[in-house]
Amino acid sequence: MKTETKFIVLGMLTIGCKTGYEIKKLIDTSFSYFWKMSYGQIYPALKKLVDESLAIVIQVDGDPLERKQYEITEKGRGKLLQWLEMPVLETGIQRNEFLVKLFFGRHLSLEKVLAHLDMQKELLKAKQVIFMEIEKSIFEQKESDDTPYWLYTLDYGKRMNETALAWCEDKKRAILERRNRVGSKKRTTINNEEC
Repeated sequence: MKTETKFIVLGMLTIGCKTGYEIKKLIDTSFSYFWKMSYGQIYPALKKLVDESLAIVIQVDGDPLERKQYEITEKGRGKLLQWLEMPVLETGIQRNEFLVKLFFGRHLSLEKVLAHLDMQKELLKAKQVIFMEIEKSIFEQKESDDTPYWLYTLDYGKRMNETALAWCEDKKRAILERRNRVGSKKRTTINNEEC
């Protein structure tokens, strides 16, 4: 298990998430544009946190599902703060299948490359809607000390998304211009050969 997973889960316990389900739900709605995590990562992390006395399990009377609820310990708060204070020495690596396919784009027809770009634009537009919904839900909640930091990370996602959308439009224009240039060169060559 990566260290980041353990500390992200630990951090989630500080903002009101008490179950693995609540942690996953918040990650899927608020974190998904910069970090993904599965139940297969969350539950082992919770177990490890309890084993290391960084969190405890709380029994909730009357819970028909008998869900385990977790709470961060003082030791856990100390470890989380230690991790948060450590400098981040990399910019992060993103996996992007679309960019890999574009890199090998010469093997595709221009129509297929343009179709991939159009699909990316649609996905990015859908992501814009999600960002607006996240922002709305943040403003609907009672303001807390976490609120400005949630908005800062959301703003990063919105700006990256806007940049990616503008990039898609720019590359589509570039591809169409290139197709027109290459097409006109071929027509010129054919016409010269006919003379």
